[in-house]
Amino acid sequence: MENKQAIEIFEKGKAACEKQDFATGLECFKQAADLGITPAMLGVGNIYHRGFGIKRDPVAAAEWYGKAGDAGLAAGYFNLGIMYLFEKGEDKPFPRSDEKASEYFKKAEELGDQNAAVRLAELYYSKNPEINNPEKGAAVLKKAADEGNVFAMVNLGQAYLEGKGLPRDEDKCFEWWLAASKLGDPKAMFNLAGCYAVGRGTPPDLRLSYDWLKKSADLKLPEAVKQLATLGWNTPNALKKVEGEEKKRQDTLARQLSALSGNIVAKKGE
Repeated sequence: MENKQAIEIFEKGKAACEKQDFATGLECFKQAADLGITPAMLGVGNIYHRGFGIKRDPVAAAEWYGKAGDAGLAAGYFNLGIMYLFEKGEDKPFPRSDEKASEYFKKAEELGDQNAAVRLAELYYSKNPEINNPEKGAAVLKKAADEGNVFAMVNLGQAYLEGKGLPRDEDKCFEWWLAASKLGDPKAMFNLAGCYAVGRGTPPDLRLSYDWLKKSADLKLPEAVKQLATLGWNTPNALKKVEGEEKKRQDTLARQLSALSGNIVAKKGE
């Protein structure tokens, strides 16, 4: 059981940071970390990493993130993975490495961090020959998507669309984008609108395409806002315009099916 005094020291550090007193916060976090409070280790790493009240020290940040991860805190490994991907360093370059990043994202994923799973999958899909493995990428995404991670759902839908690490399947692509859309993801909504527009994994339906595109635009996704304007669906009469276009599409399809049916009858009568 965590020491009561250690917890009090940690809470004192949090209160100090909220007041922008990062020197006191850092001191308290270090004391609490020495007493076994794992979130305090993460706090020390964050202060060094962001340079809150002190000069940034990426090397020290990485050390503390590693300690937090080793103590069972997935966020420590996740932050360390992010550093190996993007950190430039201060006085000297930080040793960036896709391989190291994937190693720590995998550790974080094994501790239950679904966002780490998404990052890990991105690296498995990368062109780096040392870690490229689309099948592993798809498996990691599937696990995170099954656990409800919306970003994994969106990326898994794309993987099914492109056949990246698993068989191409437009129906499953549609299903995952629909699931992510229902959870409020604007990118999934944008993709789903495209599915309804062209009939990918579902019968085409311009009304539903418009509905999801508008929801995505309402959430300020730039691509959706632009697409609404391009289609002329961003006006007060947009719904009427969409319904008119959908009727034309259905009428055209009916004429095509009628003509096809006539050709078949004619051939049978020859």
